[in-house]
Amino acid sequence: MKKLLYLLISLFVIRHSQAQTTYVSSHYAAIGDTFYLTQAQIAGQNFNYTGSDTIWNYAGLVGTTQNRLVYGNPSQSGFSFAQWPYIFNSTNTNLYSTDGTSSSIQALGLTFTDRKAYFKKNQTDLRQTASSYRVNYNTISLAVKNQFTSPDFEYTFPLSINTQDSGTSSFTTSIPGVYYQFQTLKRKNKVDGYGTILTPNGAYSNALRVVSEVFQYDSISVLESGWPAINRHYREIKWLDPTEGYPVLFVVQTRTGNSWVTSSVQFLDNERDFQATAAFSYLPVAPIFGDSVSFQNVSQNATQYAWDFGDPGSGVNNQSSQFSPQHLFSAPGIYQVRLIASNPTYSDTLILPVVVNSDVFPVAQFSSANSGESCRDWQFTNLSTNADSYIWNFGDSLSATNLSVAENPTHRFSSPGTYIVRLTAIRGTLRDSTLQVVNVVPTLNVSVTITASSLVVVPGSFVQYTATPTNGGASPVYQWEKNGNLVNGASDNVYSNTVPNVGDVVRCFLTSSSLCAIQQTVTSNSITLQSSTPNHVEPPVFSPAAGTYENPVLITLTSATQGAKIYYTTNGNNPVIGTGFTKLYSAPFSLLTSGTVRALAAFTNVPNSAIVTANYVITNPGIVATPVISPVTGTYQGLQSVNITCSTSGASVYYTTNGNLPDVVNPNSYTKLYSGSFTINASATIRAIGVKSGIQNSAYAVSYITILNPSAT
Repeated sequence: MKKLLYLLISLFVIRHSQAQTTYVSSHYAAIGDTFYLTQAQIAGQNFNYTGSDTIWNYAGLVGTTQNRLVYGNPSQSGFSFAQWPYIFNSTNTNLYSTDGTSSSIQALGLTFTDRKAYFKKNQTDLRQTASSYRVNYNTISLAVKNQFTSPDFEYTFPLSINTQDSGTSSFTTSIPGVYYQFQTLKRKNKVDGYGTILTPNGAYSNALRVVSEVFQYDSISVLESGWPAINRHYREIKWLDPTEGYPVLFVVQTRTGNSWVTSSVQFLDNERDFQATAAFSYLPVAPIFGDSVSFQNVSQNATQYAWDFGDPGSGVNNQSSQFSPQHLFSAPGIYQVRLIASNPTYSDTLILPVVVNSDVFPVAQFSSANSGESCRDWQFTNLSTNADSYIWNFGDSLSATNLSVAENPTHRFSSPGTYIVRLTAIRGTLRDSTLQVVNVVPTLNVSVTITASSLVVVPGSFVQYTATPTNGGASPVYQWEKNGNLVNGASDNVYSNTVPNVGDVVRCFLTSSSLCAIQQTVTSNSITLQSSTPNHVEPPVFSPAAGTYENPVLITLTSATQGAKIYYTTNGNNPVIGTGFTKLYSAPFSLLTSGTVRALAAFTNVPNSAIVTANYVITNPGIVATPVISPVTGTYQGLQSVNITCSTSGASVYYTTNGNLPDVVNPNSYTKLYSGSFTINASATIRAIGVKSGIQNSAYAVSYITILNPSAT
């Protein structure tokens, strides 16, 4: 009765003294803070009402379990500077948190532990910039480090009634052959109420209600098996009070139809005991004698752990009080492993059988090498031991023969690219897998260019010719020709014409030893010895000739006029010697995407040759198309909706609005991943770049937009 009377008096006083409050950066958690968060039962509570000078009464919430949230210095989170220098830079992170929780995908033998979130906190905002955790699979434990391409702005300070903001974050996690995740998250924050909130832990009289509406997209692949993309639409409702460094109440609701349905409720609490629940898993899931078995503890509400491995033969090592211990069983057999999880008030016991096999475990190993007449053909040699059958996965989803059970298979990959090949070696019920990365390069254009030590015949001297191959392979074969006749014994890349005469015509044939060559034998340019200045200049010749090609081409330009200089353009303009877009030809150059090449040949004191043109169509470009920004450079009235497009399928576009070049190598706050049109209300310089894995980034696009009347619509 006294407690109820005190509560009524407190509410009366608060109701008549409530004033709007402000929550600033210094109110939020700092290094060294510890919070106890109690999960509550969901029993039809109404979390959707709000307003000014509101009283939210959730004092009747019933707790079920509790986690401890600890904040610390990122440099003391378990990584050394050499392992992850990013978190040691205070401009990237200055705060991290961990709650010690873990999760697992039991069917795949994966567990996720040691979760940490890294933040950059300053006077203006709190943003998550990175995360880390450990992925455990069989006997492998991998530390995963995510550096967000765009940070997640959780709060923008100061927070007060009606303040709102929004932002988009993203990151990519990749453990080749094991785990891949790409996530984008769009967050909209709004402070829509203030007042007093009552929780089982007490009354908070200066609370702000913050609603974060979140749109989340996840693309996930586990062990090379892609899951359907996950789209989530949910919101977080948080009550913040300046007396506490963490929300005093935290509610998550999911969007179902036109309604918000509460999925979790958590309130700030004192440390207390709840009913403990013992739970664990172990790896490897099929251990054999001699394996060290790692136990993954996923118990709840416990502070102490007592393990009994049911293995009296291991002596004093049969028991452990560690959180997640390892144990080496003394002999093959079935062991009843017991875990007692407890806290000062409660305890729980779980017993699981662990089968330790006596059979010899298979070990998967293999080698690979290019074979056949195409660089897409590969031979795989099985080096596994203790196995009686095999399963190959070539990581080539476009191939109808992506799987094989042959011992030493061959495979023709569907296209150039990087593939993760998996071999699973099987012995009875036991399995072992290994991965190997195979880089399938595009088919190669082979060419050879010859030069001469002199283009003019000098009596009593000789002329030395040198051949320079492109994609000739490790052991190319050369054959020289003089005046239409093969030269006996000239099989190296250097040939000496010991008795040169005016009009001698020399060329070279190259036979490539590369298995990836499109054409094995090619012919060089011809060199004709002269006695004086020519009376005209022969126009350049293109090799390969104009046409349609599957991949980027390496273009060689030659002129029959020895000593002539060749000038060319790749932007479609006619060559003009001395201009920035006209280049002096010195060596074969790559054309990565479709385009028009124009060229002319020049010789001192002789009129230039005619301009020749070659149009190339490349169906599989080696460079991303330059993004197109709309609106283009110009002056506009009022708000402008900005759209950015890129014609390269599957390419991502990154952009800035502050005039800086987008930085896709070292993520920063002003480089953003384009996900849809956005609005600007002030003059801006917008720059964009296209990015796609496996090919070259695009050129930068820019649009200078001047807005004369920001208020116009």
